[in-house]
Amino acid sequence: MMAGVIPECRRRRFFETPQDIVKRKQQNARRKKPRRFTGPRPEGFGEKKEGSRLNANDDDDDFWGFAQEGADVNL
Repeated sequence: MMAGVIPECRRRRFFETPQDIVKRKQQNARRKKPRRFTGPRPEGFGEKKEGSRLNANDDDDDFWGFAQEGADVNL
């Protein structure tokens, strides 16, 4: 049983269409594929790091100032 001889004999008893072969191989691959971890997140997960570019202080660099009153604004 551990070597897989008996399940192999049962599988080979009847003709298997090419479509059935593909389905069986996909099912076996699905079983072997590791599952994604969905447990609790570690502390600090997703927080911004101190040296990252997406820091809260970076918002000031994009501000060019307000338009002056009476200035001609032609777009």
